[in-house]
Amino acid sequence: MSAAENHLPRFRAVEVDPDLIGLLAHHFGDGLVYLAGPDERPVLARAVRLGLISDDGYLTAAGRALLARHADD
Repeated sequence: MSAAENHLPRFRAVEVDPDLIGLLAHHFGDGLVYLAGPDERPVLARAVRLGLISDDGYLTAAGRALLARHADD
């Protein structure tokens, strides 16, 4: 089991949150997440608290794993 998979059980409740998945999908090739608008700031703060996005704005391994599992939902 990878390090990202070790973190996934704690995210079961957020897996179906379309706002969170949508935010994770807004990233550049290097993993830097961008906001589509100012209304996404609370979602960004939540993603950082959950460890899905780093403090400097990049997808973490857990964020990439969650996005891979639910990007097409």
